[in-house]
Amino acid sequence: MMNAFSVRMDRYQDELKWLFFELYPGDLEGWEALLSMLKEAYRNRPANLKKRDELLLNNPAWYKKADMQRFIGDEVMVAELALWSPETPGWFGRKAAEFLEKTTAGAVIVCLSGAETLFQIPGTGWQNENRLHSLIRMFRIVNDLVCPGVLLLCKPLGNGSSCFGSPDKPECHLVEDLQFIPTFWHTLATKDVRLLDRLENRLAGEAKRCTYLRDLREGFTWQLDFDYLEMLNMKRESHLDFLEGFYRNSKKSDWKAEKSEDGRMKILPKNEDAKKAEELLAACLRMTSGIALGTEKDRMDSVRAENCVFDADADIWTVQTDNSAVFGMGRYKNGHKLYGFFNFSGEEQIFSFRDSGSYVNVLTGKSSKVEHLARLAGYGFAWLKEKPVCVRFHTECVKSLK
Repeated sequence: MMNAFSVRMDRYQDELKWLFFELYPGDLEGWEALLSMLKEAYRNRPANLKKRDELLLNNPAWYKKADMQRFIGDEVMVAELALWSPETPGWFGRKAAEFLEKTTAGAVIVCLSGAETLFQIPGTGWQNENRLHSLIRMFRIVNDLVCPGVLLLCKPLGNGSSCFGSPDKPECHLVEDLQFIPTFWHTLATKDVRLLDRLENRLAGEAKRCTYLRDLREGFTWQLDFDYLEMLNMKRESHLDFLEGFYRNSKKSDWKAEKSEDGRMKILPKNEDAKKAEELLAACLRMTSGIALGTEKDRMDSVRAENCVFDADADIWTVQTDNSAVFGMGRYKNGHKLYGFFNFSGEEQIFSFRDSGSYVNVLTGKSSKVEHLARLAGYGFAWLKEKPVCVRFHTECVKSLK
């Protein structure tokens, strides 16, 4: 009887062989060594991880579900595989073996870092982009052959090219979102949600096909849509000076900002108001689709797990609030609808809500009738779920009409 590895190899071997010799013509020795290494890696994969692989194979969209942690627990081990220094004979086989060593150690997510530096010719810009996608696809096949319960992560490629691949030939499961976190801190500093609204509209259109990861532990750089900010009269250099000053240079600031040698920022709260704003970040992150790391597990995670509207295949849209300090989002799936509203000002704000009706705040359990105008406390937020019509009452009404 064929084992799971043999079944998978029957499916992927021809494609992997074609891709390998496309990148490394004539390297028959390297190909044979790769096959041998893959078989050995599968043989050495711990039984508990093989069991998890099979469980996740039966739930292929598990990482797109709001309750993804029930499959892998609360701890998500993230490892990095550096792909940059130049290619040499046998390079891919060695990197594939290094990748599998990390997965055998229990990594759930492996980041292929430095991929954008490969296949470039100095002074000529981007070259041979197809080769780069072929390489990432090869890593995905290695992943699906030996450890299909692991997720492949890439940073965005330098030319803006997607590395998700296609439905029939997927590449990475996840792509790191480098814009949401800095856009959040920009919005908090300016009390202007227009840039966040624009970004979320773009991400919402991709959410059903692409899954983004946001890791608060890594820090961030100011990767903002400066072309759009320019249209809002926020000039790049002066705006960067404003942001740096808001978080780093003012003794009266609510924040403590640390900057690493590579220019990454980490922003930490100094007082209670800042801690409220930090909670706003956590609530806003969890309202969007994708995976957020670096936030403490709390009530919001339980609510997400209990509501299908947080799945990646839900419909998502931004909501106009007629208040530049209040950001709104809606989510819908299987007859369930939920709105999220977030006040980026430290002062109470009144905003428009065009879908008035009966709602329950799923974070507090309180029910209320929401009118066309609503209010949020400073740095306040609410997740409002539309209350369903009482089935019993509806049935009795129908009976009385007969």
